[in-house]
Amino acid sequence: MPLVSVRATARRYGAEIRETGGVGHNTMLDAGWPEGWKQIEPWLANGRAH
Repeated sequence: MPLVSVRATARRYGAEIRETGGVGHNTMLDAGWPEGWKQIEPWLANGRAH
């Protein structure tokens, strides 16, 4: 997915973008998954996923 599309979608929904270099779209299947987890875990811990 082109980054320009991701940014446009985030703007539309007022969402924050977190870019993680070297990690693909399916983060959990990528060798770099720990970097993606560093971004996701605090978001879940703060209850922002509800």
